[in-house]
Amino acid sequence: MLATWYAVTAGPVLAVLAIGIAIWLLLGVATDLAERVALGRVPIADSLRRARLLPRATWGMAIAHGALAIAIIGMTGHAWQIEDIRAIRPGDRLDIGGYTLILQSVGPAPGPNYRAERGAVTVERSGRLVTTLFPEKRFYENPVMETTEAAIHTTGLADLYVVLGERNAEAGTWTLRTYLNPFAPWIWAGAVFMVLGGIVSLTDRRYRVGAPHRSASRAVPESVAAE
Repeated sequence: MLATWYAVTAGPVLAVLAIGIAIWLLLGVATDLAERVALGRVPIADSLRRARLLPRATWGMAIAHGALAIAIIGMTGHAWQIEDIRAIRPGDRLDIGGYTLILQSVGPAPGPNYRAERGAVTVERSGRLVTTLFPEKRFYENPVMETTEAAIHTTGLADLYVVLGERNAEAGTWTLRTYLNPFAPWIWAGAVFMVLGGIVSLTDRRYRVGAPHRSASRAVPESVAAE
């Protein structure tokens, strides 16, 4: 399958392999839980009862391993990143990954300790307004520094980044950099759920650390004097 994919599309083979590994890991976690609760072999009420009785460490392990698979998919999505860099004028349109971006305007935007040029970019999909993004170029005086602030729109399945670049005063254009990163939010979701899995595991009473419970001391009888 990977050889066919590479022959038809010229890759990326490793990205496809990573997605396959992540799905295999997710299915492995689901299969392990299904076996533990005897899903499909006993009435559903019994399976639910067994699920409630599973140790918290088991649930924590399942959550953490599933989260690792989600993070792998998120990191692999970079292989299908779409990038577009072009000089456009206010009012121009560009298309990227099914979105249509329109640079509406660029103007000054004062900040607390910087001055900035802020762009207004409307994002449309299938002719409908999705959102308006405001990327910035910031200029600091103390210390002297210039930075770019990307505007981000996320759908849960992908992140759309818009970065405002340099201005060409003679041509009246601005450089606009746009990036569409599939599955980028899944990187953060995977990290959060891995932490959650660890917390759930630590709540298992078998792994609690604390002072041992002291049992009531038995009264020691006084020695009897020898006759």
